[in-house]
Amino acid sequence: MRRITKSELIWNKTKTKIPEKLLDTYYDFIKLILSDNFKRLVWNNKKEAYEYFLHPDIVEIDATKRKDYQNMGNEMNLYFIESGFSPKIMEVREVNKSVYQIRTGSSSLWFVETKKNGWKLFKYRDKPIC
Repeated sequence: MRRITKSELIWNKTKTKIPEKLLDTYYDFIKLILSDNFKRLVWNNKKEAYEYFLHPDIVEIDATKRKDYQNMGNEMNLYFIESGFSPKIMEVREVNKSVYQIRTGSSSLWFVETKKNGWKLFKYRDKPIC
């Protein structure tokens, strides 16, 4: 895995400021999904993956390899994350005070701030910018 710093995650033209705790959560999420531990975590124990960073029962993790022309989907696809996921934040949109959308060059990720567990990913979509 290539090491990435928090400052490398944000494109300098992003207009909406991302809350610091959300950026911390996103950075931890990126470090995890770009590591070999992510695959092991998901293959061995999906429940633990959900508890760690996903809002329960909302985001699906798919381990099925998509056909070459299918680069879009509403689930986290392990093969896409390995081969096509781009972590750099291109745009941040505040949906409301506790919901933010992060758009990267490859995906859209929606995070919700929970009172009990902080920021959790609750919606994910692969949609590369062409």
